Amino acid sequence: MKKILLAGIVILLAVFFVTCDGLFPEGASAEVEYTDVVYSEDGSQVTVYLDGIGVPKAPAQRAMSFGLAKMAYDYLEVIFVSGTTKARSQWELGESAGISGVPRNGSTGVNYNNSSADKAYMAVGTKDNKTLLGVGEIIKVDGLTGTTIKVDTKSVTFGLHSVQTGLKDGSGNPTDASMNSLAFSTTPTNTISADAVLSPLGDSDYPMFSIPKNNGTAVVTYTATYTFGGAAAAYKDVLLPAGTVLVEKRIPRYMYNGRYLIPRGRIDTYTEVTGTAADNVVTITFKVQPKKTGIFSFYVDLPVNLLLAYTPGEASDDPNKGTNGGDLQSVNWHLRTGFGSELYSLDDGLSSGGCVLMGVDIGALDWLDIQWEWED
Repeated sequence: MKKILLAGIVILLAVFFVTCDGLFPEGASAEVEYTDVVYSEDGSQVTVYLDGIGVPKAPAQRAMSFGLAKMAYDYLEVIFVSGTTKARSQWELGESAGISGVPRNGSTGVNYNNSSADKAYMAVGTKDNKTLLGVGEIIKVDGLTGTTIKVDTKSVTFGLHSVQTGLKDGSGNPTDASMNSLAFSTTPTNTISADAVLSPLGDSDYPMFSIPKNNGTAVVTYTATYTFGGAAAAYKDVLLPAGTVLVEKRIPRYMYNGRYLIPRGRIDTYTEVTGTAADNVVTITFKVQPKKTGIFSFYVDLPVNLLLAYTPGEASDDPNKGTNGGDLQSVNWHLRTGFGSELYSLDDGLSSGGCVLMGVDIGALDWLDIQWEWED
């Protein structure tokens, strides 16, 4: 099941909307400074005014508005690279981008079509934990289709594409079966069905993948791959590794009536789960201990940099710094299976939950016998 972390680049934050009108009174427009960034109404396009020149002074382009409050992303990074020159900027939603020093090559211009050494990309995500939600490239220059920036260019517009994750049951029962991020290998000796069993919990159905019980005396290993789709796949050559991938086990939880429920017993604390990454694909290894059964969940966190790799702690003369921005380094973004605090909740393929539900020797009938309790 396809789950778009940045659904159409916009997620309607219903809880926030309840109080949003009071945050943006009509008389507040005169008190808000204009920025050098313009966002489309649906958030799918971001226009940056180079060197802060020619910014329209219209009420719709206030630093913050009701429309901007709907966006899932609140932190942005943009980079222009031509030869050894790297113009980089990072800003919070509502702030100015402050981009300067973009190579232009006079009236001839620099073609940032990303097919040569001249490249320009934008990344958008969350400020608090740098979850990457979307990546984009130039689609317009001064409002017209094109990618060439000249000496008289005032603005460039980036079109954003969303990162996609999510699960589906192998039989395609959920309404949208266009993507299944998790796929198990089917080796002759350690075979596991790629089909998940839908488990009704609360108001949702959660795909659960079942691993056979290990009846032997030695550890049995299974492997699966988790694929980040959408922008993560389309821009896999642009999103460079920025650290070790994290695959972490969690106690399964889901929300019901505003509170989280966790299982009472039957939790698998023995199966070891690790991962390695290659581009946007994470290979996950499950080491099942003899005679041990139960349920668990896990999420994936893959750190990446946009276009230029950066390792925290590198020398101050790191060649990947923005030549226009002093010590400004690449943002350490994270591809994650979920969004916000729901990263630790079960993934039903539709919500922002990020944990995959697993069971060792737990089938559909066994699942119905598991008791749940409110999380403290």
